[in-house]
Amino acid sequence: MKKKLIFYFYITPDFFERKTNLINVRCLKEYAHIFDEAEFYLSLDNVEDYDLIHKIESLLIDLPFRGNISFKIHQNDSYRESRIVESEIINKIDEQDCLLFFAHGKGFTNLEQYEEESMCHWLIGCYYLSLNFIEEMESMIDSNNYTWISYGSFPLLSQDKFEDDFVPENDRYIGRIKHKWCFSGTFFWINTKRLSDHINTFNIKLPKIYDRYYSEKVLGNIMSYGGNAAGHNNMILYSNNNMYNDGVAKSALNFILQSEEERNEYNNFYNKIMNSL
Repeated sequence: MKKKLIFYFYITPDFFERKTNLINVRCLKEYAHIFDEAEFYLSLDNVEDYDLIHKIESLLIDLPFRGNISFKIHQNDSYRESRIVESEIINKIDEQDCLLFFAHGKGFTNLEQYEEESMCHWLIGCYYLSLNFIEEMESMIDSNNYTWISYGSFPLLSQDKFEDDFVPENDRYIGRIKHKWCFSGTFFWINTKRLSDHINTFNIKLPKIYDRYYSEKVLGNIMSYGGNAAGHNNMILYSNNNMYNDGVAKSALNFILQSEEERNEYNNFYNKIMNSL
């Protein structure tokens, strides 16, 4: 199946001054060759800032994508990337026929609120875990060996469903997703035909957008994790892994990347990205 990228980018006048924007673009450059088609949704507060729009379009066109690239201008609102996941992926799932990868310009405010190195590992890890093991991804969601629907970065599960506001925040967050899981950070592949078949076979009512975290929660509100979704090495994180806490992203990567060789390869990639900024 063809591989399609849908990418949401929040664009502001200080775009080139924000380290996470530069990391996102640099990671896209590393993996652009994977995709047969790329759709960028450029979200702005001022959709008539044509000079800024043209600068970002030129920047992204220069990346080594091998297929068609398109740009759609989006009026920013409080739902952020969730608006695009609902309107362009979930609501159009029956119209798609591809391995679809969703990603977004993650980390816009993270470095201002949390420990910088941890957030950079989370961001770069989101790209690395989803895009560095393409043959594994295809074997899981685009072959007859398995019937998985989705593959993504940092699969996070809860053992129990929580309704008590006094439980730890991350347990409460995951516990309020129907099937108690998400890809933490919202970077994921889906086999669109398999997801459509799952929805239609089980007569699942498509979730409507309800908050800005819809995009991260939506797959967990449609299907269970076991038998339907996977990540690299088929490793699973549990809800006590709050990725906003210092050091958790790197620890999660060390857990998912099971060999010293894999961990060294990731560290080399991380240093390559950070040294290129």
